[in-house]
Amino acid sequence: MRFFLIFITILLSNTLLQAVENKPYHHNEDGTFRNPEGSPVRSRDVKFSYSTFSKEKKKLDLTYPSEHVVPQEKVLSDLNNLKDDVAYAKGVWKFEAGTMPTAEVVALKESVNFINSIGKENIFKHED
Repeated sequence: MRFFLIFITILLSNTLLQAVENKPYHHNEDGTFRNPEGSPVRSRDVKFSYSTFSKEKKKLDLTYPSEHVVPQEKVLSDLNNLKDDVAYAKGVWKFEAGTMPTAEVVALKESVNFINSIGKENIFKHED
């Protein structure tokens, strides 16, 4: 029994050391964080002001390139086209918490469309 306890203690201490070693630079061994060298030093005398934060945030350019955003009309039309394909759980199960795998379903659909556009025969020929 004593050997077992010593073994578990050594195993846990090595695991914790490895966990600390694998953490990013800003994680300290004691669970606190540090800033990289050259970072500004935060003064404890500074008082946080939400109104000042909001004013400064409005100065930032938060626009996204148009190719990074799906147009609202396309999203709404796709949702409208797919609304009959949605099935909800019956009874109390419809209240079950969780996120539906919508992105995964859309990705699967697009993957199948991509494979069909290339053609299964062409894929098999390429693999041979």
